[in-house]
Amino acid sequence: MKLIYLFIFFVISAAQAQIDIVFDIDWTLVYPVDETMKNEARVYLVQGEYYRVSDGAEEVIASLFKDPRFRVSFFSGGDKLRNEELLKQIILPLKDKTALDVAYKVLSREDLSVVSTDENLGFSERFKKDLTIVNKNLNQVVLVDDLKNFTPSGQEDNLLWVGRTYTYQDKFKKLPLSKYIPDSELSWLNERYKLFWVYSSIEEAASLSMKTGSSFKDVLNKVLEKKQPQRPSNKIIREALDVIVKLSNQYEGAKIKLPVSFINCEASFIK
Repeated sequence: MKLIYLFIFFVISAAQAQIDIVFDIDWTLVYPVDETMKNEARVYLVQGEYYRVSDGAEEVIASLFKDPRFRVSFFSGGDKLRNEELLKQIILPLKDKTALDVAYKVLSREDLSVVSTDENLGFSERFKKDLTIVNKNLNQVVLVDDLKNFTPSGQEDNLLWVGRTYTYQDKFKKLPLSKYIPDSELSWLNERYKLFWVYSSIEEAASLSMKTGSSFKDVLNKVLEKKQPQRPSNKIIREALDVIVKLSNQYEGAKIKLPVSFINCEASFIK
């Protein structure tokens, strides 16, 4: 009987110690695209809108789900039915599993915390993603998001910002600069690879957290400060390429197609 209680204790302890990775959806896991892309690979129609799944989303989500250290959730300011339908379209390299199937929690517009009713403010200034809904222990939870200001006061260090995101381009094109157009091919490629270096940063922080006994949140922030992965560089591209090789080997038959760029060749020589 004592062995049974001991086993239950360890199971509960392991569950409490899990690190919650909470993904935003729009501009993080998917790009909104127009109808001209409807026949392209990785493009899906959901409630009259087309979305292109971000590079590596399927493999990164699957790897985190399979790792007992992590739980995967999703938190988007979009409509609940839209969010769930969109997550169903992200087919993982796991038998009969979608992103929706592996979710610990799927949180939507109705789960946002209202911090202001001033309609002159932006959406993410009026509404916040309170991560205590997922895990009350804020040392063990992180939000992966394209917006820097979507967490409430006191949870700023629980954000893993993916960096600037841009209108989807299959190949880099020099276009008139705007907020959603990259200023260089390196910036474009860094953004395309965002989920790979996000995964690398999470993995490194989780391993260091277990090794040092420090909180995951604190270690992750130190890792991000050291790497500055949101700042485009060949070194970050190289790190993303290493993750792509790892995930491709992990999932036989995974078809992670590299964006076409000579920067891939240059980065591959970095040690």
